[in-house]
Formats: sequence, C-alpha cells, structure tokens
Amino acid sequence: MLVPLGLITNYLQNKYRNSMVGNMIFWFIFCIFGQPMCVLLYYHDLMNRKGEVH
Repeated sequence: MLVPLGLITNYLQNKYRNSMVGNMIFWFIFCIFGQPMCVLLYYHDLMNRKGEVH
C-alpha cells in the first residue's frame, strides 16, 4: 500500500503545488484505514487463538 500511496501523493503534490497535500493524504489514509484495520486484525487474532490460556 505504501508504493501506490507514494505515487498518489507525488501526483497530488505536483498538481496542487503544495507540500501539505502529502501530509493530508497520509493522515486521511491512516485515520480511515490504518487504525480500524489494526483493531480488526487484533480482534481477529484474539478470536482465533486456540487452546491458549489468557
């Protein structure tokens, strides 16, 4: 996901001539996809433990 995000960020920075666009894209992707995905993966791993004592 990092390579496509880098390409999109570079394209938007060149189009809008603003370096803040890259920062905005990063935080948008991180907040919308990154954190919820981490929570879902943690929950998935937690529910798929077999025979382990908590």
